[in-house]
Amino acid sequence: MTARLFKCVAVCGFLLLSFPAYTQWVDGTSTGKDDMLMAAGYDLDGSLYVSGMSLETSGGAMPIPIPKPRFMRSVDNAKTWQDLSRQIGSGGLTDPNNMVQELRMFHQWEGVVAVNKSIAYQESLGKWNKVDLGARINGLHMFDENKGVACGDNGHVWTTNNGGRNWNQVVLDEPTNASFLSMHCIKNGQCFMTAQISESFAEEGMEKHTYPGWEVWAGTDFGQSWTKGFSVSGLSNDGQLVGPIFFLDDGKTGWVVSADYDSNQGHTTRMYLFKSTDGGKTIEDIGLDTQVGTLKMFGAFPVYFNHVAAMYWADANRGRLVGSAFVVKISGSGGGGGGDGSVFRRVDMETTDGGRSWTKPEPIVVESDMIGSQNIPSDPRPIGGRFQSWVQGVVVGEKGLVQLYQKKCDRDSVCGVGYKCDRTDLICVEDPDFDKPDDPPPCTDCEEPDPQEDRDVITGDDTYNPSDTTSRSDLAIPNIDDDEDSKGGGCTTSTNPSGLGLMIIGLLMGFVIIRRRLTNS
Repeated sequence: MTARLFKCVAVCGFLLLSFPAYTQWVDGTSTGKDDMLMAAGYDLDGSLYVSGMSLETSGGAMPIPIPKPRFMRSVDNAKTWQDLSRQIGSGGLTDPNNMVQELRMFHQWEGVVAVNKSIAYQESLGKWNKVDLGARINGLHMFDENKGVACGDNGHVWTTNNGGRNWNQVVLDEPTNASFLSMHCIKNGQCFMTAQISESFAEEGMEKHTYPGWEVWAGTDFGQSWTKGFSVSGLSNDGQLVGPIFFLDDGKTGWVVSADYDSNQGHTTRMYLFKSTDGGKTIEDIGLDTQVGTLKMFGAFPVYFNHVAAMYWADANRGRLVGSAFVVKISGSGGGGGGDGSVFRRVDMETTDGGRSWTKPEPIVVESDMIGSQNIPSDPRPIGGRFQSWVQGVVVGEKGLVQLYQKKCDRDSVCGVGYKCDRTDLICVEDPDFDKPDDPPPCTDCEEPDPQEDRDVITGDDTYNPSDTTSRSDLAIPNIDDDEDSKGGGCTTSTNPSGLGLMIIGLLMGFVIIRRRLTNS
């Protein structure tokens, strides 16, 4: 009944939404209205990088969105952009397999990025080297310009000690088929990962997914050794998708996000926040109230915060969650900036007391009124992002969304420990007089392992540059979205490519490569 009422809104209702101003967020220049950005980060020189997929529409009598990888750099804090897409991958701009899903850049011409099943590292202007790791890479961290760790599908973990040129596959003490989706590492070489347990089934000719469980893993020795901590299985209904993970430098205190999943709607419906105080061995639901509004239409239906794009904790008291709330699905081409067919609300929540209380955006007011408009206002969906510190960060998302966070202030106490208020620009900056605590002690048992012992060494002998046009067809591609009506930023999910040839096949490949991040939004 609820689903029918939601569908009715496009025909028999007019929705009114109230949107507050986000005074501490500044809109950067969009990379393009057809772009769906997934990842972002700064290099050591302050240049900003964003990546994702562009879905530009072809001309002609039957316009078709054509997926192209998007990899952009800005040296002026998102005012202008330089397109680096042609450099990443053998197919350049035309190969959807070359989407950068994770990035760690050191300087303008030096960095490491995850490109589907491969790691690409750049050493000189316009030239990248590629290492095929054999499984899709979902998480990537570089401790410095040499030492790094990556995680991916089907229980795969790899490490590098030479800037990504070679990767060693780590043999887990407890092998798992779960897919590692997100990772957070701290200075002393400890890392933490979330792992997703998934199942698939066919229904009415379509493949659908459920997520009956998830796990938390803790690692030492800069990713060389791993132990499974908290795990849950046998979740009811369609299960939960596990989201971001974040741990403090003490290696004990951390937080994990998960969200209920609805296979019929094809996305998550409500998120939860868990806390650990023992390094991920156990976790506890902190009881976060994630209702951010109400849909009033033939009754009252809660609107929940359902997707976390970025999470950051400065200490055990100060934390921030940024993402979106799914409001309602509509027929036709409504949804404004939130994507054809769905309306989303941007959410930014902050706590300064360890999660006992949170600041929230103004409540969403959605009411059914007169017959008519499908022109429903909606926020572009934040999909990914990264915080540099408690006072600075960036989120990216649909329609080329780039939003920069800079905490504003009128006095030092607003900024918190370690920061002060710049009275000229009225923004929080690092306090140079603050006595920072020492770095955490190095992890124990951190000897470098013999790369030939219990590990497969994968070398980067596949060197290429933008002029290389050879193609690859052996890269694994996950699905995009079970929800055929939620098209986000203009993409469709046609499952019948026959009759339209290679163009549609390429389109499908582009769509499925971004499923994992869209299904939890």
